[in-house]
Amino acid sequence: MPDIEGIGQLEGTEMTALETFSMENIEYLQSIEGLKSDNWMEMQPLERLDVLRTLESRLAEIQGRPPLPVVAETMEEGLSGYIDGEALHVNAEHLENPDYRLEVIDTIAHEGRHAYQQYAIEHPGFHPNAQEVMYWAANERTYISGDRFGYEYYKNQPIELDAWRYGEMTRSIFRETPGDDLFWESDSMELMFAKVENDPRRSLLFDSAGDLCSRIRSELDSLISPSMQLNILQAGAMAPAYHHS
Repeated sequence: MPDIEGIGQLEGTEMTALETFSMENIEYLQSIEGLKSDNWMEMQPLERLDVLRTLESRLAEIQGRPPLPVVAETMEEGLSGYIDGEALHVNAEHLENPDYRLEVIDTIAHEGRHAYQQYAIEHPGFHPNAQEVMYWAANERTYISGDRFGYEYYKNQPIELDAWRYGEMTRSIFRETPGDDLFWESDSMELMFAKVENDPRRSLLFDSAGDLCSRIRSELDSLISPSMQLNILQAGAMAPAYHHS
Protein backbone atom coordinates (compact mmCIF):
# COMPACT_ATOMS: atom_id res chain seq x y z
CA MET A 1 0.00 0.00 0.00
CA PRO A 2 1.36 3.49 -0.82
CA ASP A 3 2.86 5.41 2.09
CA ILE A 4 0.31 8.22 2.28
CA GLU A 5 2.10 9.90 5.15
CA GLY A 6 5.12 10.31 2.90
CA ILE A 7 3.24 11.79 -0.04
CA GLY A 8 2.77 15.26 1.38
CA GLN A 9 0.35 17.89 0.19
CA LEU A 10 -0.84 17.39 -3.37
CA GLU A 11 -0.26 20.40 -5.57
CA GLY A 12 -1.06 21.19 -9.18
CA THR A 13 -4.21 19.10 -9.57
CA GLU A 14 -6.06 22.10 -10.90
CA MET A 15 -3.71 22.31 -13.88
CA THR A 16 -2.73 18.77 -14.76
CA ALA A 17 -5.75 17.83 -16.86
CA LEU A 18 -6.28 21.35 -18.14
CA GLU A 19 -2.83 21.48 -19.72
CA THR A 20 -3.48 18.40 -21.85
CA PHE A 21 -5.15 19.95 -24.88
CA SER A 22 -3.12 22.21 -27.13
CA MET A 23 -4.86 24.12 -29.90
CA GLU A 24 -3.59 21.46 -32.28
CA ASN A 25 -5.19 18.74 -30.15
CA ILE A 26 -8.46 20.65 -29.97
CA GLU A 27 -8.58 20.99 -33.74
CA TYR A 28 -7.69 17.30 -34.10
CA LEU A 29 -10.64 16.31 -31.93
CA GLN A 30 -13.05 18.79 -33.45
CA SER A 31 -12.24 17.42 -36.91
CA ILE A 32 -14.18 14.24 -36.08
CA GLU A 33 -17.06 14.91 -38.43
CA GLY A 34 -19.47 12.55 -36.71
CA LEU A 35 -19.30 14.52 -33.48
CA LYS A 36 -20.66 17.67 -35.08
CA SER A 37 -24.20 18.26 -33.96
CA ASP A 38 -25.88 18.12 -37.36
CA ASN A 39 -24.09 14.91 -38.34
CA TRP A 40 -24.73 13.30 -34.96
CA MET A 41 -28.42 14.03 -35.30
CA GLU A 42 -28.67 12.06 -38.54
CA MET A 43 -26.81 8.95 -37.32
CA GLN A 44 -28.09 5.66 -36.03
CA PRO A 45 -26.94 4.41 -32.58
CA LEU A 46 -24.34 2.01 -34.00
CA GLU A 47 -22.90 4.76 -36.15
CA ARG A 48 -22.64 6.99 -33.10
CA LEU A 49 -20.85 4.19 -31.27
CA ASP A 50 -18.29 4.00 -34.07
CA VAL A 51 -17.73 7.74 -33.77
CA LEU A 52 -17.13 7.39 -30.04
CA ARG A 53 -14.55 4.71 -30.79
CA THR A 54 -12.77 7.25 -32.98
CA LEU A 55 -12.93 9.77 -30.14
CA GLU A 56 -11.43 7.29 -27.68
CA SER A 57 -8.69 6.42 -30.16
CA ARG A 58 -7.73 10.06 -30.60
CA LEU A 59 -7.89 10.86 -26.90
CA ALA A 60 -5.68 7.86 -26.17
CA GLU A 61 -3.25 9.03 -28.84
CA ILE A 62 -3.11 12.50 -27.29
CA GLN A 63 -2.59 11.00 -23.83
CA GLY A 64 0.03 8.53 -25.03
CA ARG A 65 -1.75 5.39 -23.82
CA PRO A 66 -3.22 2.37 -25.64
CA PRO A 67 -6.86 2.88 -26.71
CA LEU A 68 -9.62 0.72 -25.27
CA PRO A 69 -12.68 -0.74 -27.00
CA VAL A 70 -15.92 1.20 -26.56
CA VAL A 71 -19.09 -0.83 -26.04
CA ALA A 72 -22.71 0.10 -25.43
CA GLU A 73 -24.97 -1.62 -22.95
CA THR A 74 -28.22 -1.09 -21.12
CA MET A 75 -27.60 0.55 -17.76
CA GLU A 76 -29.60 1.61 -14.76
CA GLU A 77 -31.11 5.07 -14.87
CA GLY A 78 -28.67 7.81 -14.03
CA LEU A 79 -25.53 5.92 -15.04
CA SER A 80 -23.67 7.26 -18.07
CA GLY A 81 -20.82 4.78 -18.28
CA TYR A 82 -17.95 3.01 -16.59
CA ILE A 83 -14.59 1.37 -17.21
CA ASP A 84 -13.80 -2.21 -16.26
CA GLY A 85 -10.11 -2.26 -17.21
CA GLU A 86 -10.76 -3.86 -20.58
CA ALA A 87 -13.27 -1.52 -22.24
CA LEU A 88 -15.16 1.75 -21.88
CA HIS A 89 -18.88 1.15 -21.43
CA VAL A 90 -21.48 3.74 -22.42
CA ASN A 91 -25.20 3.77 -21.75
CA ALA A 92 -26.93 2.45 -24.88
CA GLU A 93 -29.99 4.61 -24.29
CA HIS A 94 -27.82 7.70 -24.51
CA LEU A 95 -26.75 6.66 -28.00
CA GLU A 96 -30.37 6.39 -29.07
CA ASN A 97 -31.19 9.96 -28.05
CA PRO A 98 -29.21 12.56 -30.07
CA ASP A 99 -29.68 15.11 -27.29
CA TYR A 100 -27.05 13.20 -25.30
CA ARG A 101 -24.24 14.05 -27.74
CA LEU A 102 -22.21 16.07 -25.25
CA GLU A 103 -23.01 13.70 -22.39
CA VAL A 104 -21.56 10.68 -24.20
CA ILE A 105 -18.51 12.71 -25.29
CA ASP A 106 -17.97 13.58 -21.64
CA THR A 107 -18.44 9.93 -20.66
CA ILE A 108 -15.81 8.67 -23.10
CA ALA A 109 -13.34 11.34 -22.01
CA HIS A 110 -14.04 10.72 -18.32
CA GLU A 111 -13.71 6.95 -18.47
CA GLY A 112 -10.73 7.21 -20.79
CA ARG A 113 -9.07 9.43 -18.22
CA HIS A 114 -9.44 6.59 -15.73
CA ALA A 115 -7.61 4.41 -18.27
CA TYR A 116 -4.89 7.05 -18.36
CA GLN A 117 -4.66 7.09 -14.57
CA GLN A 118 -4.32 3.32 -14.45
CA TYR A 119 -1.66 3.39 -17.16
CA ALA A 120 0.23 6.05 -15.21
CA ILE A 121 0.10 3.94 -12.05
CA GLU A 122 1.46 0.93 -13.92
CA HIS A 123 4.17 2.92 -15.74
CA PRO A 124 6.13 5.13 -13.31
CA GLY A 125 7.35 8.31 -14.92
CA PHE A 126 4.64 8.35 -17.59
CA HIS A 127 2.60 11.10 -15.92
CA PRO A 128 4.54 14.32 -15.22
CA ASN A 129 3.27 14.68 -11.64
CA ALA A 130 4.56 11.68 -9.69
CA GLN A 131 2.91 12.87 -6.48
CA GLU A 132 -0.46 12.92 -8.17
CA VAL A 133 0.04 9.35 -9.36
CA MET A 134 0.71 8.29 -5.77
CA TYR A 135 -2.65 9.75 -4.77
CA TRP A 136 -4.34 7.96 -7.65
CA ALA A 137 -2.78 4.67 -6.57
CA ALA A 138 -3.88 5.14 -2.96
CA ASN A 139 -7.37 6.23 -3.99
CA GLU A 140 -7.73 3.27 -6.34
CA ARG A 141 -7.39 0.94 -3.35
CA THR A 142 -9.94 2.80 -1.26
CA TYR A 143 -12.51 4.09 -3.70
CA ILE A 144 -15.35 6.14 -2.18
CA SER A 145 -18.68 5.19 -3.73
CA GLY A 146 -21.30 7.90 -4.03
CA ASP A 147 -24.12 5.71 -2.78
CA ARG A 148 -22.41 5.27 0.58
CA PHE A 149 -20.98 8.71 1.40
CA GLY A 150 -22.71 10.99 -1.10
CA TYR A 151 -21.99 12.73 -4.36
CA GLU A 152 -19.62 15.41 -3.06
CA TYR A 153 -17.30 12.87 -1.42
CA TYR A 154 -17.33 10.68 -4.50
CA LYS A 155 -16.51 13.53 -6.88
CA ASN A 156 -13.75 15.06 -4.73
CA GLN A 157 -11.53 11.99 -4.45
CA PRO A 158 -8.37 12.29 -6.58
CA ILE A 159 -9.19 9.92 -9.45
CA GLU A 160 -12.72 11.27 -9.86
CA LEU A 161 -11.80 14.93 -9.47
CA ASP A 162 -9.21 14.56 -12.23
CA ALA A 163 -11.51 12.53 -14.50
CA TRP A 164 -14.44 14.91 -14.07
CA ARG A 165 -12.25 17.87 -14.93
CA TYR A 166 -10.96 16.08 -18.01
CA GLY A 167 -14.46 15.13 -19.11
CA GLU A 168 -15.72 18.67 -18.56
CA MET A 169 -12.81 20.08 -20.55
CA THR A 170 -13.43 17.70 -23.44
CA ARG A 171 -17.15 18.35 -23.37
CA SER A 172 -16.57 22.10 -23.56
CA ILE A 173 -14.65 21.98 -26.85
CA PHE A 174 -17.62 20.33 -28.58
CA ARG A 175 -20.26 22.85 -27.46
CA GLU A 176 -21.56 24.59 -30.56
CA THR A 177 -24.20 26.86 -29.03
CA PRO A 178 -24.82 28.03 -25.46
CA GLY A 179 -28.07 26.04 -25.23
CA ASP A 180 -27.06 22.72 -26.72
CA ASP A 181 -25.85 21.16 -23.45
CA LEU A 182 -29.23 20.06 -22.14
CA PHE A 183 -28.05 17.58 -19.53
CA TRP A 184 -25.22 19.49 -17.88
CA GLU A 185 -25.50 20.68 -14.29
CA SER A 186 -22.49 21.05 -12.05
CA ASP A 187 -21.52 22.97 -8.96
CA SER A 188 -18.34 24.99 -9.10
CA MET A 189 -15.33 23.27 -7.54
CA GLU A 190 -15.36 25.90 -4.79
CA LEU A 191 -18.97 25.10 -3.90
CA MET A 192 -18.28 21.36 -4.08
CA PHE A 193 -15.36 21.71 -1.65
CA ALA A 194 -17.48 23.83 0.68
CA LYS A 195 -20.17 21.16 0.77
CA VAL A 196 -17.62 18.53 1.69
CA GLU A 197 -15.91 20.60 4.34
CA ASN A 198 -19.17 21.47 6.09
CA ASP A 199 -20.88 18.10 5.74
CA PRO A 200 -21.27 16.27 9.09
CA ARG A 201 -20.49 12.97 7.34
CA ARG A 202 -16.85 14.06 7.28
CA SER A 203 -16.63 12.72 10.83
CA LEU A 204 -18.03 9.39 9.64
CA LEU A 205 -15.22 9.13 7.12
CA PHE A 206 -12.68 9.79 9.84
CA ASP A 207 -14.26 7.15 12.04
CA SER A 208 -14.30 4.66 9.17
CA ALA A 209 -10.69 5.15 8.21
CA GLY A 210 -9.23 2.63 10.64
CA ASP A 211 -5.54 2.42 11.50
CA LEU A 212 -4.43 4.92 8.91
CA CYS A 213 -6.73 7.57 10.31
CA SER A 214 -5.36 6.97 13.81
CA ARG A 215 -1.82 7.50 12.58
CA ILE A 216 -2.32 10.71 10.69
CA ARG A 217 -5.46 12.42 12.00
CA SER A 218 -3.58 14.52 14.54
CA GLU A 219 -1.44 16.07 11.80
CA LEU A 220 -3.87 16.30 8.90
CA ASP A 221 -5.41 19.67 9.70
CA SER A 222 -2.03 21.37 9.71
CA LEU A 223 -0.98 19.73 6.47
CA ILE A 224 -3.88 19.81 4.07
CA SER A 225 -7.39 21.14 3.59
CA PRO A 226 -10.46 19.21 4.77
CA SER A 227 -11.48 18.50 1.19
CA MET A 228 -8.11 16.89 0.43
CA GLN A 229 -8.29 14.95 3.68
CA LEU A 230 -11.34 13.23 2.26
CA ASN A 231 -9.31 12.37 -0.80
CA ILE A 232 -6.74 10.30 1.07
CA LEU A 233 -8.60 8.74 3.98
CA GLN A 234 -8.79 4.98 3.74
CA ALA A 235 -12.54 4.44 4.18
CA GLY A 236 -12.46 0.67 4.47
CA ALA A 237 -14.25 -1.78 2.23
CA MET A 238 -14.89 0.68 -0.58
CA ALA A 239 -15.58 -1.00 -3.93
CA PRO A 240 -12.62 -0.48 -6.34
CA ALA A 241 -14.76 0.28 -9.40
CA TYR A 242 -15.11 3.44 -11.45
CA HIS A 243 -18.51 4.86 -12.24
CA HIS A 244 -19.44 8.06 -14.00
CA SER A 245 -22.99 9.09 -13.32
